[in-house]
Amino acid sequence: ETLTKALKEKDMPNATAIAHQLLPLFQMLKAERCINELLWLEERRAETDFPSEAEEKIRKVLVETGRIIEAAKIY
Repeated sequence: ETLTKALKEKDMPNATAIAHQLLPLFQMLKAERCINELLWLEERRAETDFPSEAEEKIRKVLVETGRIIEAAKIY
């Protein structure tokens, strides 16, 4: 929800802060489909501009997050 808000508001500092928090969890879960996107976002933590590439990467992270949540509900 917070990442979705950051995407809607084109809030790069918030998006990168969330990516920084998600990255260790996704690495632990071996959620490799979006680790590159999280790394890309985390590497831009000092940026305030919202490049067009960020939207694509955030959307991919959101899709993968949804998949992980759905898989967790099964267990």
